[in-house]
Amino acid sequence: MRIAVALGASAALLAIALAIQAPATLLDQRVAAMTGGRLRITNTEGTVWNGAGELVLLPSGARWPLAWHIDAGSLVSGELRGSMAGGQEAVRCGAFSLGHGDFALRDIAAALPAEALLRAGDAPSALASAGGRIELQVDELAKLGDTLKGHLVATWRSASLPALRPNIRVSLGDVRLELAGESRELRGALQNSGGDIDIVGSVAIPVVGPPRLDAMIKPRPTVDPEQAEAIAAALNMVGVNDGQGAWRVSWTGTTSR
Repeated sequence: MRIAVALGASAALLAIALAIQAPATLLDQRVAAMTGGRLRITNTEGTVWNGAGELVLLPSGARWPLAWHIDAGSLVSGELRGSMAGGQEAVRCGAFSLGHGDFALRDIAAALPAEALLRAGDAPSALASAGGRIELQVDELAKLGDTLKGHLVATWRSASLPALRPNIRVSLGDVRLELAGESRELRGALQNSGGDIDIVGSVAIPVVGPPRLDAMIKPRPTVDPEQAEAIAAALNMVGVNDGQGAWRVSWTGTTSR
């Protein structure tokens, strides 16, 4: 009997040791499954619990250094909790938790090429060659049952889009989106400063279903005639002219794969 108990204890300790030393590559498989293959973690080192690698955004292939720590003790409560750091020097720390269909992110900051983020989010094809970088600051973002709670700000710096004519791009200036609230969806205002056009609109991200955008876009009076004509042609492809020099653009994204 003592031998059986000893063997059982040894087997349990071995299983725990193997779990603790589980390679970080296993995390890539989990992230890929949760995001429909849009996010991957490559060049990993360390373990699932304490590791590092590069977060890859597909289909663009944009990369972002990432390091993480997972609190193994959190599994006792059926929840996965930990911290992560990202950026070129992986010094910006944030916290996350995941369990029972809910999740929470806190103090997360990231900056990636606009094209990479927009393509990963199934944005309209007109945005496929977007210029500039998107800076994302997540103070808090949590899903609790059928409620989303949070506050986050996304700023698209030096934003630009291709026009229908060769060698002409439409400057959007800096575009800012701030989402906040606690409800079945997060809603926020979309606006820009500078650039060739004026943007005023809103974005909604629901607990269930795709994100939605609704905006009014109007060329600025300072734009030269050739640029204004190119902008109008591009806006006719994605929006509806209100007859007063502005276009209404509405877009509904896709749900997760």
